[in-house]
Amino acid sequence: MATEFRLILEGDIPLRHVADIAAPEAREVVEPGYRPRLSADLYEQLGYAITIVSGNNGYYDAESGNSDLWVWEPESYAKITFYIGAGDIGDLGVPNMFAAVARVLEARPEDAALIQNSNWLLLTRVNGTIRNHNLDLWYDDALNLIPG
Repeated sequence: MATEFRLILEGDIPLRHVADIAAPEAREVVEPGYRPRLSADLYEQLGYAITIVSGNNGYYDAESGNSDLWVWEPESYAKITFYIGAGDIGDLGVPNMFAAVARVLEARPEDAALIQNSNWLLLTRVNGTIRNHNLDLWYDDALNLIPG
């Protein structure tokens, strides 16, 4: 089973700025009926594929721990989605994904959230303060990569 991680940054952010940090290889993809996005298949090098899109009137919810529901409705946002295949979870995909998340958080100041599989809140950054959630879901050494 594949795992999906979403890093959401609040604000009207040019996608290329985000891609230059997370995946410079990403190229624009335009399909009828969909928002333009940047995408890259980095499975071979990094263990994941990545898609970067922007949106308005967002709605995100996830379990933040102890069965508490966290809800966030950013007016505008950029969303980075990492798709990691089952065989790449521990060895390649997750360490590289967390390194990319750390680079983005280090370079960008916006409020942010990291969600696993659309269900589990792993991290929030509000007004510059990072807070980790669901620590039992974090992978070895991942916390050491995140700034703050």
